[in-house]
Amino acid sequence: MAAMHLPPFHTMSIYAQMIFPLFGCTTVAVYPPVVESPESLPTLPTPDNILDHIQRTKSNSLVTTPTLLQIWGQDQKAIDILSALQFVVRFHPVYLDQ
Repeated sequence: MAAMHLPPFHTMSIYAQMIFPLFGCTTVAVYPPVVESPESLPTLPTPDNILDHIQRTKSNSLVTTPTLLQIWGQDQKAIDILSALQFVVRFHPVYLDQ
């Protein structure tokens, strides 16, 4: 499952990167470690490098947000990559009226 682009401090990421592998026995793909010094920066997620890492890690599913799906929906190459996956999970925050 591809979950490399989710911020590790976010609840959605805690589920996708920690809970799913522990209780679902699934493998979760994250970005490779690239920071080797205090001046280095980690990989910043972009719609293009997320798709690239999905292909490089041979992920068969994706956990993502509606915003990224909206961006990928405008690009036929992205649609082809996403349509080859077994499933795409879209998380959406729920806002309740008080």
